[in-house]
Amino acid sequence: MGWTTGIEPAITASMFLGSIYQEIWHQLVLSSCLLQYDLHYIYNPLYFEGNTKTFERMMNLGKYILSYVLVLFCTSAICHATTPSPTDAGTIFGPRPLFAAGGATKVIVDDFGYIDYTLTDQTRSIIRNSISDWKSQGIHYGAYYGLGVSETSAATDPAILDVSRVVNLDGTLENNFSFTRQGQLDYLLASGKLAIDLGSSYIFMDVAAPNLINSSFDSETLSAFNTYLGDTYTSAELSNFGISELTSFNYGQYLRDAGYTNSDSIYNSPPTDDLSKAWLKHMRKVERTFFTQWTNQLRDYGSDNYDRAIYFGANRSTGSRQWANIDLFDYGIAETFLDALGWPYRNLVPVYKTITNFDKRFWSWNFPSNTNFESGDANTLGFGMPLPADEAEKLFFAETFSAGALVQNGINWVDFHRNDKRIDSIRSFLQFPARNSSLFNLNSYGQFAILLSEIGEVEDVGATGPSFRG
Repeated sequence: MGWTTGIEPAITASMFLGSIYQEIWHQLVLSSCLLQYDLHYIYNPLYFEGNTKTFERMMNLGKYILSYVLVLFCTSAICHATTPSPTDAGTIFGPRPLFAAGGATKVIVDDFGYIDYTLTDQTRSIIRNSISDWKSQGIHYGAYYGLGVSETSAATDPAILDVSRVVNLDGTLENNFSFTRQGQLDYLLASGKLAIDLGSSYIFMDVAAPNLINSSFDSETLSAFNTYLGDTYTSAELSNFGISELTSFNYGQYLRDAGYTNSDSIYNSPPTDDLSKAWLKHMRKVERTFFTQWTNQLRDYGSDNYDRAIYFGANRSTGSRQWANIDLFDYGIAETFLDALGWPYRNLVPVYKTITNFDKRFWSWNFPSNTNFESGDANTLGFGMPLPADEAEKLFFAETFSAGALVQNGINWVDFHRNDKRIDSIRSFLQFPARNSSLFNLNSYGQFAILLSEIGEVEDVGATGPSFRG
């Protein structure tokens, strides 16, 4: 199949600009030779007439103009390099090139941590210049955030907390943020815009499937619920909920009167009455509105200000929460916990194939080398790891590529950098899509298919092995 593990040649402009630019580049080099010949032809009479200084000045001017045109062309091509799309199976996520194990990383993941208003001008400059340098090599950057939290001093900033923090049912002010509050959205929008300003093309959202049944009981959230009730239900229906006067109704007090003491008590024993079901319906709408505003506004910001596509993904598990709002995102992501899954005996192919129904691809945030199969954890759970680390990575890459999912260069980049854990044997697996592009992103079905027994899945939810065997 043409796989190699040899050292790659140095990257040149023609290599990373693509076949179209490569052809134009060749034509420009050829034209430069012809132009040099034409300049000599035009200015030779000056030389023979004895005007050697004028001849030299004109020749140097011509060479300067030619060089300037070539530089402008290359710079323009680089600056307008298309963002790698998550619909392309060859878009490989991973660490910065210094730490990558020879693979063709297209999107660098979370190298700078949270990008928000707390960053100094010097740090912003470092990030901007680094991303610009990577883009010149055809590599883009993805910024990482988490819903409800922050890794910077914003987490304890009173100005942020006052408008975004969670309020427990017992009245305690928590130290995390609620998606139900405008302040959380405003913080993430401002942070995302800064990330885009600095060059980011991808934005990842972690812990993006928040608890809905006990989200927050602050006045802003409770007031919005009352508005929802008034807009959705008739007076008779509200009366059936036990609500006689909506303007004075407090859902938090309603739960306390029902015996709930704090938010944990709600999570541990969720209420099942009709009013609590109405709360859940409302929370699902609030959650969808939040993600709709977050993705749409940042997409528009990137397009309007930089003519750049911005791609979004959110860690929303591999269950129903993943699919609930998948249309708002460009790809699916989740922590897949391979050790608990029982990989490699059970794999992620059902997830990879399910998301194709939404015309998207899935990116697993877990892979063998960050699951620590060799640490004994898997054996504690009852799943032995039959393969050494490099062979496990090969198998995982092969499964992921063959199922049409997105791959992350799974080597622990800190270990790679500090401890020289260079697993060179996986390089050919990471480079395979780029070298065999005709095998990927096909528009037609192949000659073989895997049939999922829907009846078997319904009868034994999660028993994906028997279902896939029919």
